Amino acid sequence: MPVLEHSRLARVFAALERRYGTQTAAAGALKISPVYFWRRRHMKGGASITPALFNRIAGLVEADRRLTRDLFRAVASKDTRTQRHAYRMWLRKNWRRVQPGWPESSTHHSEWFALVRLFPKYADSYISSFVKHLEARHSAAHWNHRVWLAVAQVLSPLVATIDTGGIERAWWELDETNELGSYLKASLRSQEILLHREANLLTRSQEITDRRTGK
Repeated sequence: MPVLEHSRLARVFAALERRYGTQTAAAGALKISPVYFWRRRHMKGGASITPALFNRIAGLVEADRRLTRDLFRAVASKDTRTQRHAYRMWLRKNWRRVQPGWPESSTHHSEWFALVRLFPKYADSYISSFVKHLEARHSAAHWNHRVWLAVAQVLSPLVATIDTGGIERAWWELDETNELGSYLKASLRSQEILLHREANLLTRSQEITDRRTGK
């Protein structure tokens, strides 16, 4: 991943040094050598950093909005910022389709989420396993939102029975005919296929940019 602004990246490394007390301790947290940390801290590093290092830095500074902004601007190009903005707008639009008022409203108040509390244990375990498996891949908020959007898209059709006066099949009908498990496994699997991609938004957008430019 190309470093576009070495001074911004150095600022992030300086903040990590202050946080951990020494460059050696900060380097340990990033799983890099103290020499490499020193070079980055003083703008003497190479022209790029690895996606793995970027992810480790992002994980350490995630709670600090200013440092996160510095990191993204240091590494991300203008094109990738445009892509990330478009993705976040898409995510927001689709969430509001399944949950009006998002993100101010809580998922706990949505009809589709209420189904999880009503499901028999075997059905609930499919949802829990899906979420746990995917959330383990990345800790960023946008990925958590994307994973739960996938869950909403799986469960929303099961709420249609309320809006159609019972014409559309309800989850308990599927359960009675031993089809609920089959539906959930197939639907969750389709969502998992769609999410079989890089979870880190910056890394993913950079991959797309490189692909389009033939790098």
